[in-house]
Amino acid sequence: MKKQDIFDQMQEKWPSPVVVASQVKTMTGGIVSGKTFANLRCKGEPTPESVMVGRRRAYITSSVIDWLRQRTEGGAQHG
Repeated sequence: MKKQDIFDQMQEKWPSPVVVASQVKTMTGGIVSGKTFANLRCKGEPTPESVMVGRRRAYITSSVIDWLRQRTEGGAQHG
């Protein structure tokens, strides 16, 4: 049986394919917040894929996971 990546577990537990910016901190267990993504976006740095719904930004959950995985040092294996 393949070990499950901790980020795969995070994505499986999130109940939606999108996460609103104000909930990014909850979804990631406090690792990063929507404000962090906003600051990075203002600096022109890479952020997860997102969509605007009215005045609210929602990040694509799988893109948030990919973004975290790309910035992880060391192993992200669990179990």
